[in-house]
Amino acid sequence: MSLSNILSFKSQPPTPNTLADYFGTAKIDFKLINPADYAHVVIDVQKQFCDPLYGRRGTIHTEEISRKIAHSMPLFRQFGIQTLVIYMGRPQDHIRVAAGGFHNIKTIKSDLVFKKEEKSPFSSPDFLPLLHDHGIKNMLVSGFNAGACVFDTVVDSLEQGFNVAVMKDLVGQDENRDDLIPVYLEQMQRRFGAYMTSSKEAYEFLGALTPHTHAV
Repeated sequence: MSLSNILSFKSQPPTPNTLADYFGTAKIDFKLINPADYAHVVIDVQKQFCDPLYGRRGTIHTEEISRKIAHSMPLFRQFGIQTLVIYMGRPQDHIRVAAGGFHNIKTIKSDLVFKKEEKSPFSSPDFLPLLHDHGIKNMLVSGFNAGACVFDTVVDSLEQGFNVAVMKDLVGQDENRDDLIPVYLEQMQRRFGAYMTSSKEAYEFLGALTPHTHAV
């Protein structure tokens, strides 16, 4: 989706002030909240997009952000939420070779791993059933690229009725145009209704549920 098309959409109503307000948990008994309704969605953290040593696209910033994403994954898992790792690849590609393979991040057996062939995983007829089958309703998004796969995945998720919070400090762009990241993030929020958050706020939000949930 081009930037000119992005800017043509109508504004959404003002977003809530906190992540708890956005997810609708601020006034709900914590005992009624199931952490499995939430997923940390990790998009395209692959060498082609992140590793400055792999090719022309990675930068010093993508390296730093990919390391922060890798650090966040086990921290979020401990609260009992799901981890959904999405990667770009051709039909014949295994993750070990798709866009060079994962960069810095490590998956575990319980993670959901999904290969997409276009910018949005919703282009696959298998993706929406996967979300429904695992009871995912709320997404905390990280990954690459702000103006492409992250943008399209966030917009499509919102259009499908999911609640989507984008962790701004865990989203990057694989080119030397970091100045465009705030533009794309603003459009996700203002035009489509995504909530802009940080990994710190997300961690504190999930941590607030810990005494009332079965965090591991």
